[in-house]
Amino acid sequence: MFKRAAALLLALLVLAPVSVLAAQTASTGYTINIGVDGRPQLTQDAYLPTRLFMDLGLRGPKDLFIKDDILYVADSGNGRVLRIPLDTLEVEIIGAGLLRNPTGVAADEDGRIYVADYTARKAYRFARDGSLEMTFEKPEAASFGRNSSYIPLKVAPGDGGGLYLVNEGSVAGIVQMSGEGDFLGYFAANTVTMSLSDLLRSIFLTEEQQRFSMARTPPAFANIFRGDDRLIYTINRGENVAIKKHAISGANLLDDANARILLDNPVDLAVAPDGRMLAVYTDGTVGEYTADGYFICLFAGPGNRTDRIGLFDAPAGIGVDSRNNIYVLDERRQAIQVFAPTPAQDSLYRAMTHYNNGAYDDSIASLEQVVKYNDTSYLAHLLLGRNYLQKNDYHAAEKEFRTAGDRAYFSQAYWETRNLWLQNNTGWILAVVLVVFLVWLGLGVIRRFRPGFLTRKGNAERSQPRLVHDLLQVGYAVRHPIDNYYNVRVGLTGSALAATVLYVLAFVLLVLFQVARGFIFSVDVSRYSLFYTAVYFFGILALFLAGNFFISSINDGDGTFRQIYIGSAYALAPVFLILPPVILLSNVLSLDESFFVQAAMVFMLAWTLVTVYLMVMQIHDYSFKEGTASLLMTLFFMVVAILVGSLVFLLLKQVVVFVQDAVTEVVLRVRLR
Repeated sequence: MFKRAAALLLALLVLAPVSVLAAQTASTGYTINIGVDGRPQLTQDAYLPTRLFMDLGLRGPKDLFIKDDILYVADSGNGRVLRIPLDTLEVEIIGAGLLRNPTGVAADEDGRIYVADYTARKAYRFARDGSLEMTFEKPEAASFGRNSSYIPLKVAPGDGGGLYLVNEGSVAGIVQMSGEGDFLGYFAANTVTMSLSDLLRSIFLTEEQQRFSMARTPPAFANIFRGDDRLIYTINRGENVAIKKHAISGANLLDDANARILLDNPVDLAVAPDGRMLAVYTDGTVGEYTADGYFICLFAGPGNRTDRIGLFDAPAGIGVDSRNNIYVLDERRQAIQVFAPTPAQDSLYRAMTHYNNGAYDDSIASLEQVVKYNDTSYLAHLLLGRNYLQKNDYHAAEKEFRTAGDRAYFSQAYWETRNLWLQNNTGWILAVVLVVFLVWLGLGVIRRFRPGFLTRKGNAERSQPRLVHDLLQVGYAVRHPIDNYYNVRVGLTGSALAATVLYVLAFVLLVLFQVARGFIFSVDVSRYSLFYTAVYFFGILALFLAGNFFISSINDGDGTFRQIYIGSAYALAPVFLILPPVILLSNVLSLDESFFVQAAMVFMLAWTLVTVYLMVMQIHDYSFKEGTASLLMTLFFMVVAILVGSLVFLLLKQVVVFVQDAVTEVVLRVRLR
């Protein structure tokens, strides 16, 4: 059996010198997409390896490009470019004897070929028949930079026979040149992003110190591609990068794209005719994105110097043909692997094409097939919702967006359904408002003639239990906070039990604020931790109470810990007043009205800070200056306590790990004996 298989493989190599077919192979890598919970998940194969180009005589190939179903390969080690029409698989050689080390290749719609030659320090444009048309040498323009190096690394076609170059070592941007070789300027320069630590360093460090401790150089470009939409696509070197789509001004059109997976060290990128974007990374994985930047899938992976099909040792280029087959160049194996989409992936592509063409019913039918393969696909449910949104089926769109967990699109559908509901029920709403107004007006008239109507008489307030009385004092604390804190100080109001109930109630409101708001504003319940919320809330509360008591004891404050405990509970009065209506209101607002929720929260926090400040002043009988100092020192105590606690936790964690490792080592040694 082994001999027959070997003979069959040898026959394939002899009969098909350009490629080896592997039509019914299974993928040796995993496919990952985004689930409806927003997390990466394993899914069915998106692509399967179907062909292997292994007899092209490649030596150290550096780049791959596909245009109009013609495959171009920068065969660097042999100093040439291969052109292979995918329908005939006839190999043509371009630039032999001229090219020294081609590292980038591209072609335009006219069939002209553009090559970046790393060793020759030049770029070339060849005609369709392979003859040399233009040599792009280092620009002499002062705007290029007299001392700037010119090392063409990657290339993309420009207008009128011009080109875009990735110049190695240049951080000024993409080099843009005309068809006559004139320097037109730099395009789409990267920028330096500053973290919070960098911002603090820029404030406190000298220029000399900043020069040694801060990175001022923007990341360099790794590769470039010009799509059929005539837009420029780029990828950067480094970690946590994604594909950029540049407008004419150079701005990135995908800055706000959602559901992206940022990967490390991309090598090459390609854009399909329908706008889908692909990138191959140094670890052998291939990432695919929609035209608007949504993550589709990640497949393939590292070969680890094995000969397993579907994996890569040193990927160097990627391309896609008109049939959605993906071609990946492996520099170390000196071969090209071809992946064909599976039926599920084909259904997804058909759905996106139908959607772009306005055939929403056909798109929905294709997406329903996708959901049959994977009903937890974020992208499938997102596209279903977008189709329903275009069909004005807003309830169905809401359902799909809620399943996908996409709050922005859900808000759009919800706004439409709410608008329709308001239009259909305006009469009833006005009638209810009118009735409520008339009842309120009537009660006012009756009370003018009968002052005691619907009011409590006698000594009802005196008969209230002390706990109920203390809890109801929250309303008085809202209107007269200073008087209320004085009553707490002299013992007329408040108790430890009532304060505890108020703290628990505040915690419950905090939990409801996170999980009981409308879907647009609430957190993902599947990721929500009640335990961590309790630790944060009661931990910060305990630190404040302890810190304020210690600080006030040092600074001659009159308040006891019991008074601080009770007074701080009443200081949360704005929370009890504002948070419940905010929770209710968030269930009927869309994302466009989120300003009202944000404004209410800012107002509540500011008001609470004021009541806490008044509590500190009144409980401890402080002046304005003393109260300010006490509150600031309390906050400083809390920060120091958190830092010390974190340090102790890390040390204890290291001790536990050390003990576990020691016990494991002892157990292993005992077993070996």
